[in-house]
Amino acid sequence: MGEETRLAVLFADISGSTRLYEQLGNDRARQVTSRCLERLMGVTRQFGGRVVKTIGDEVMTVFDNAVMASGAATCMQEEVQDLDAEMGAHLKIRVGFSYGPVLLEGHEIFGETVILASEVCARAKPDQILLTEAARAGLDPILRANARPVPNERLRSGRGGVAVFELTWGDKAEITLSSEEDEVVQTREPAGLRLELSFQGESWTLDGNSPGFTMGRGRENDLAVVGSAISRAHAWIEFRRDRFVLIDRSSNGTWIHWPGEPACFLHRDQHDLTGAGHLSLGESLAPEAPLAVTFAVRE
Repeated sequence: MGEETRLAVLFADISGSTRLYEQLGNDRARQVTSRCLERLMGVTRQFGGRVVKTIGDEVMTVFDNAVMASGAATCMQEEVQDLDAEMGAHLKIRVGFSYGPVLLEGHEIFGETVILASEVCARAKPDQILLTEAARAGLDPILRANARPVPNERLRSGRGGVAVFELTWGDKAEITLSSEEDEVVQTREPAGLRLELSFQGESWTLDGNSPGFTMGRGRENDLAVVGSAISRAHAWIEFRRDRFVLIDRSSNGTWIHWPGEPACFLHRDQHDLTGAGHLSLGESLAPEAPLAVTFAVRE
């Protein structure tokens, strides 16, 4: 008899692998796809998941919850984007995941959740992450706000069909303001507070009327910080009513350091910025480190 439990099931598929073989030749294409699958499996383990099996150019993985699966899904897309830049192979993946009851029999996993995850991955476009309604319900408010419904798209599996959502990432990952998500409601009321940031000789001042301030290794950010542990769209800062809030959306997390106090670690989470200190993107850094970002909240 198998064991029944609840897991997030995620499929990631290399898009257009047949075209890769036509364009690159067998040996080069095999090298590229093998490197890609290795990256996908490495990300799975990094986020506490398990690789169930590979099926051609697709990998099937499981995680304890939807939050871990969403972090892995975003990191997989970022890793493949980096690999494509390294190898120049026009490499893209499609990712889909669901969450719910599954049946474990040895190393195999069965059940409707597996079927839904496979189907939602098949519906995804290159560079896209799709998830089911059950998976979206398992996300925290910040992530849930970035899982947007796909119009006129429902999976055939499940009673009455299953709604499909897209989890935005990278340049597309922007907060969706929603009245049903109290934690992500933003107001732009003027206030006397200002936030001063500095990094490698540059400085910025934000106030209650400033737009959100983005940080990451992508050049499109307000503050571009290049580091191996830093995500493209790593974190941002926004003003809410009477305070500045730091929101992490990265693979490796963000640290807030205050002098003489334990650092606050954020991973797919948010925290108020108060007083003065420094921020570390991707790894914990000393205040004098070249990649440390200093901040001070003043009235």
